[in-house]
Amino acid sequence: MWHIMDKVPEKVGPSIRKDEKFWERLNKCVWGTENSDDFVSQWNSIITYYELMGNDWFSTRFAIRESWIPVYFLDIPLAGMLRTTSRSESANSFFNRFIRRKLTFVEFWLRFDTALECQRQEELKADNASLHTTPKLMTPWAIEKQCSVIYTHKVFTKFQEQILAARDHCIIQGISESEDLKCFTLSSQTGKDRVVQMNKSNMFGRCSCKLYESYGIPCRHIIQVLRAEKQSEIPSLYIMTRWEKRCKRCVLYFFSFSIYLYFLFCTIVLIRYLILQGTILR
Repeated sequence: MWHIMDKVPEKVGPSIRKDEKFWERLNKCVWGTENSDDFVSQWNSIITYYELMGNDWFSTRFAIRESWIPVYFLDIPLAGMLRTTSRSESANSFFNRFIRRKLTFVEFWLRFDTALECQRQEELKADNASLHTTPKLMTPWAIEKQCSVIYTHKVFTKFQEQILAARDHCIIQGISESEDLKCFTLSSQTGKDRVVQMNKSNMFGRCSCKLYESYGIPCRHIIQVLRAEKQSEIPSLYIMTRWEKRCKRCVLYFFSFSIYLYFLFCTIVLIRYLILQGTILR
């Protein structure tokens, strides 16, 4: 959705384009809403206030909202890819260092391969740092120490933000129980109350903020509830294998033959191109 937001300045008038309040409201609507009804309400309010009812581009974006607005993806585990535009911008910036317009096919192929090799090297450096160094702990909590050993440095940094927010901003306001569930209502920094529904048997809970569902790490509200329940460690159900330091990156044998065919096809295409260009003597 970053490219859609990037086109907004072209689709509004100069006065709206320079209106900081408009951008604040639009960004809050697109990135900050937590359910579809809230999004629709805020979107309609913006469209009405800035008199954009007759704008076909905005009408079309609203019609396809389920394909690009993050709130419609909150229940889908996407490892945080939709949380900001920075991921797409970072990828573009990285590849722009190696690739430019008007490259020949061969030049593009070689430069793209170089870019991928640089990414592999950076990943190896990050893996080595995660395996052989220890991040600085910010609290005496056993949960933080546990996850500093399990998570990669990058993921642990995100988790540590939740630890600090749980310590500084989360207060349990109320508790209710049913046969299998225990429901906690917590205050939050945003001013919105959060509800955590905790399964009594395995201590696995789901929070209304849906950070765990969308990113794969326990949120500040779940962390605070676990502490309230005298849990000194994060239950293993919360730990996603993909975020672990020692996650094995292996190619499944099932796909090995198809990968071989893919590279064979690419090689044939490259050779055929070189022949057509007259760079290979037949």
